[in-house]
Amino acid sequence: MSEYGVYEFRLYKDGKIENIVIDDYVPIFNKIPMFTGPARGKEVYPMLLEKAIAKLYGCYEAVPTDCETLLETIFCGAVRKKNFNSIETREQITNILEQGLNKNGLIILLSKHDSKVRNYGIYEN
Repeated sequence: MSEYGVYEFRLYKDGKIENIVIDDYVPIFNKIPMFTGPARGKEVYPMLLEKAIAKLYGCYEAVPTDCETLLETIFCGAVRKKNFNSIETREQITNILEQGLNKNGLIILLSKHDSKVRNYGIYEN
């Protein structure tokens, strides 16, 4: 815990790192945190991280609810570029992957068990 109740998080938004400074006050209703509670009943970092993410997005309601967005954009600095549903050829996929690797980028591929994606050598699991 910070002696002064001030914390700084380094999170990404739109591919750029942002330093987010918050205090340790979180929204409470009936003596219970309104959003994320303390981990294992006493660790406050989940509440503070959630508050920092809410500040990054402007408010709690604007925080993305899917884990993929949080992992890709906030923690890794990725900017979603492509939807593979519109990709037609193996060469197009290879070109996109090579571009990401050349930029030392993080590449996350998700498959909805589509046979076209499996035919290109990208498998679920």
